[in-house]
Amino acid sequence: MAPKGRWWCFDRQCVQGYAPQRKDFHTTDAYTDWALDLLTEHARDPSPFFLYLAYQAPHDPLQAWPADIERYLERYEAGYAAVADARYRRMLETGLIDARYPRSTPTYRDWTSLALDERREQARRMAVYAAMIDHVDRSLGRLIAHLKRSGKLDQTLILFTSDNGASAEFVPAATGEGEIGEHHPIGSVGRWATLGGDWANVANTPFRHYKNHSFEGGAASPLIAHWPDGIREPGRVVSANAHLIDLFPTLLSVTGAGDGGAARLLAESPRLEGIDLRAYFQSSDPIERTQPVFQRWGLGRSVRTDRWKLLSQATARESSLQLFLRWRAQQAEASEPSKPPATPPVEHGDWQLYDMSVDRTETTDVAKRHPQVVARLTAAYDDWLKRVKPDSE
Repeated sequence: MAPKGRWWCFDRQCVQGYAPQRKDFHTTDAYTDWALDLLTEHARDPSPFFLYLAYQAPHDPLQAWPADIERYLERYEAGYAAVADARYRRMLETGLIDARYPRSTPTYRDWTSLALDERREQARRMAVYAAMIDHVDRSLGRLIAHLKRSGKLDQTLILFTSDNGASAEFVPAATGEGEIGEHHPIGSVGRWATLGGDWANVANTPFRHYKNHSFEGGAASPLIAHWPDGIREPGRVVSANAHLIDLFPTLLSVTGAGDGGAARLLAESPRLEGIDLRAYFQSSDPIERTQPVFQRWGLGRSVRTDRWKLLSQATARESSLQLFLRWRAQQAEASEPSKPPATPPVEHGDWQLYDMSVDRTETTDVAKRHPQVVARLTAAYDDWLKRVKPDSE
């Protein structure tokens, strides 16, 4: 029997105590198989298709196949600094990061300060995380191979991205039955493990902080676009101020739907504020944004223009661990799954200002040097928040 705390949700219906029939079940495979079934079914339909595929991996719990984990164990035995330094060098060599941006100060621990057993566990933690990403990569390869066999790959626009940077969220070691403790190895089905702050800092190199923060380590994610029939000069790296809100107008433009009623919807709705990114498929020339990009998530908030980024972080009434444990106790008696309750902040932190044209890694707060910019962007944020969420603090 599956543990009471395990859920499987599909088509807005959730099953508690879900027990897969296959012993080799993995969500990454299940999502991929279902996507392939949908593509096969659609092959009989001459109309275009839209497929939204949101993998759970590499979100915790960190769980991967033993063979996949084994391939990465030795790679991370060198420790946090060695891995981060190697990643940063590769970013400079490939042009993913501009050398003029200073590298943010690392927050991970000194690897040599850890006991041998702790180093082994930490190396395994990151190896499982890498194995999960490897699994997603190979699964996408299955989808691409299917599109190639069907003759649709060149006509298909593929957009690959993530919703946030690596997460430093901590969940106490727990078994599948909900018992707190380290009863099973990291990566196994019987253990709920998280990446942790040290490796999250490495994964977000060269940026600051992690998921749930408004700094680039939490908010910045790469977007990979693949479209042989629609992208000129493939392989380019475009440094653009883009956001998830831009995907909808971009897809409208690509499909031609933007020429009809959808274009009017986009123009008339105050909540649809994205821009069409399709021009980047033809050229790396910057597209000017006429409005800032506003964000408010968790304890963070920010305003982003092409040059400036204004942000602040708030203080929570309780820690993430306290919040998790309280929610976990509620879930034990719940008949339906629910999200963890929101934690209202005690107070917002001071606004910080960064010049993203010279300091993408957000190392120097220039708020005191540019008070007019802070005032202008703060007013814009307040107006936006009142418009989209009038009952907000």
